[in-house]
Amino acid sequence: MYLGKAFVDLIGSGKSQNFWCNLIGFNLLWACCILLGNSVLIAVIFLLLVHFLFHSTPLVEVQVVFITAILGYSIDCALTLLGFFQFEKVQGITPLWLIFLWIGFCCTLRSSLAFFSGKLFLSIPVGAVAGSMAYMAAANFGAVQLILPALTSALILALIWAVMFPLLLWISSNLEEYLCFKS
Repeated sequence: MYLGKAFVDLIGSGKSQNFWCNLIGFNLLWACCILLGNSVLIAVIFLLLVHFLFHSTPLVEVQVVFITAILGYSIDCALTLLGFFQFEKVQGITPLWLIFLWIGFCCTLRSSLAFFSGKLFLSIPVGAVAGSMAYMAAANFGAVQLILPALTSALILALIWAVMFPLLLWISSNLEEYLCFKS
């Protein structure tokens, strides 16, 4: 009985916005997707549902996350169609786990990565370095194959992420303001 009440008390509590909960949750989701792929989608979906359920404004969070995730995932689809990425054993353009990875990443934009929002001159280099490193790590783990040489791939990814990271932060921040104002 106590566990049920404790769980109910967490709904809408904002616990998923806690810096450490959000950061650890995303890194767990990233590792599951990159290392285990589609075989752990149930666990990944559970992590995402917990995030949304324990968010202080779950309806706003769902809208912000899905809009930004669609943009990010579209960029990865375009890069895949252009031959920059290659995935093994895929039905469609990309593996299913990549969609959920993007949703998970976008769950960090207003939580553990919110510090970078509005700090253009900080978010550009952080996006360039961290974004390209995440893809290079995924390639080293065999989750994706980069068709170009490693240095060329890293530089292209750095350029993309130098734009994408600040853009996603800006969209998530402004969309949150719009959705909260509207309701």
